[in-house]
Amino acid sequence: MNAFIKKNAFVLSPDEYAKATNDIYKTALEDGVRQGIAACLLCLNMHYDWKEKRLSRFAGRVQDILKLPSVLGKDIDGNTVVEYLRNEFDIDIDELEMEVKL
Repeated sequence: MNAFIKKNAFVLSPDEYAKATNDIYKTALEDGVRQGIAACLLCLNMHYDWKEKRLSRFAGRVQDILKLPSVLGKDIDGNTVVEYLRNEFDIDIDELEMEVKL
């Protein structure tokens, strides 16, 4: 009897596995960036009374920065921005307390 045969199982090649893993990591990073920007917009709304027009302009300017090939003399990525804020304004984003839910 073949009761334990997995009829829907499939095997990934090492290259397919690496691509699938990279796609998952990329999606997770993009989600993290979106959620971080959303948290910033919420803070601006709640504590500085920013409304739709100002929040939309701000989000658009963030989008413009993310599209630039080079900002601050380097390619734009999260680590570059964290380093810039730390060096220029003594704001250490790495020190922010947060709870990560899976």
